[in-house]
Amino acid sequence: MDNLTHTLLAAALARTRLGRLSPYATPALLIGANLPDLDAVVRLWQGREGYLVHHRGITHAVPGIALQALGLAAALRLLERRRERRTGEARGSWGGALALSAVALGSHPLLDLLNVYGLRPWLPFDPRWIYGDVAFIVDPWLWLALGAGALLAGPARAAGTWAWGVVLAL
Repeated sequence: MDNLTHTLLAAALARTRLGRLSPYATPALLIGANLPDLDAVVRLWQGREGYLVHHRGITHAVPGIALQALGLAAALRLLERRRERRTGEARGSWGGALALSAVALGSHPLLDLLNVYGLRPWLPFDPRWIYGDVAFIVDPWLWLALGAGALLAGPARAAGTWAWGVVLAL
């Protein structure tokens, strides 16, 4: 999937109970949902061909996702502790940080699994690609659905009611 789709899913998730787990829940979800695509840095030293070979590699595989989730949770917990010392308000926990990180990072390969490009979820143990073939890599219908979820989820507001009217009119 494209990064807009990953970002919209993270924004929608931030409007659920996950958004209450930390004062930094929304940025953590947005960063985590896009973090596996950092494998794009391969392009800097191996060019476009190297990028195509290594994209959706270990950063999209189960072991890579687990390590990234631990790293993101540790960084999130560090930010929460700094905030706690500064404000005296104790919000956030290791469990909450890990849950946010795991959901955000886990959403990335699940979305990527839906399209024709696929991914290799069991690297480095098994190099086989798995393809979902359900959605295009860039899918405006997913943008609409996830964007509506991000916009309309959470407490009812006048803007949300208006947006529902627009979506239903389409």
